[in-house]
Amino acid sequence: MRRRPLVFTAKAMATMRRMAREGHSPAEIAEAIGSTPSSVSYVGNRYGISFGENDGMLIRLGKGARLALTEEAARRNHSVPRLITVLLNVIARDDLFVAVLGRPRKRKPRSAPQPSAPAGACDGR
Repeated sequence: MRRRPLVFTAKAMATMRRMAREGHSPAEIAEAIGSTPSSVSYVGNRYGISFGENDGMLIRLGKGARLALTEEAARRNHSVPRLITVLLNVIARDDLFVAVLGRPRKRKPRSAPQPSAPAGACDGR
């Protein structure tokens, strides 16, 4: 009786963990390790590996941003979610918030509402 080759070797699991951290989808990971997306999802679930699209974060993009990200992802041979993940990780890791967004404007402190005086306290009685 012939056994099927083992797909989820230690090396494949390390690749799967790394790619999941980078924001790759189960389909992309499956292609890289020679498996199926459903098997990658199942094994990932079993071993506590979460994939970028399942982390509960929702980002709304305008048409222009979506198009620019899609084009850049294609140039870099990445998926759009992976590119967004890489961008945000680099911005956070290298503290590039000011470089990307500019300096935050100083907010005027809100004045706290003044407590109202008890009736008759201000009329000299």
